[in-house]
Amino acid sequence: MMRALWTAASGMIAQQTNIDSISNNLSNVNTTGYKSEQAEFKSLLYQTLQSKTTSANGDEKPVGLGTRVASITSDFTNGALIANSSNTAFALEGKGFFSVRGEDGQTYYTRNGKFGWAIGTNGTTLCNEAGLPVLDSNGNEIVLPDGVT
Repeated sequence: MMRALWTAASGMIAQQTNIDSISNNLSNVNTTGYKSEQAEFKSLLYQTLQSKTTSANGDEKPVGLGTRVASITSDFTNGALIANSSNTAFALEGKGFFSVRGEDGQTYYTRNGKFGWAIGTNGTTLCNEAGLPVLDSNGNEIVLPDGVT
C-alpha cells in the first residue's frame, strides 16, 4: 500500500511543478524578452511485482514507481517583433543574446533589446532598462566619447 501512495504522491508533486511552470509563463506573458518554460518528466525505476503476466507469452510484468521532473527547459524560439521608433531599440532574429555587465561585474545575457543612454564619467553608455551597460562582442561597454550625440 505504501508503494501505491508513494507513486501517487510523486505524480502529484510533478504535476504541481508543471502547474507552477505554467503559472510563471502566464504571469510573464507581457514581460519583454521573457522566454516560456516547460517542465519535462521521466519515469522512475520499474520493478517486477509478478513473475508472470496473464498473457500467453509469459513475460514478466513491470510496474512503475512514479515520476519526477527531469528538467525545466526554456523555449528560445523567436517571439514577435514589435515596431519601435527608438534609435536604441534592437531585436534579435535567430540565435543569440545581448550581453550586459551586472552590478557585481559578471556578464549576463538577455534577449530584451530595449536600450537607452546613460551619461557617465567616461561618456555616454548604452544601457538596458535596469541601467546595466550593454557589452560589445569583445566584452567592452559600448560608450560614446564626449561630444558625440
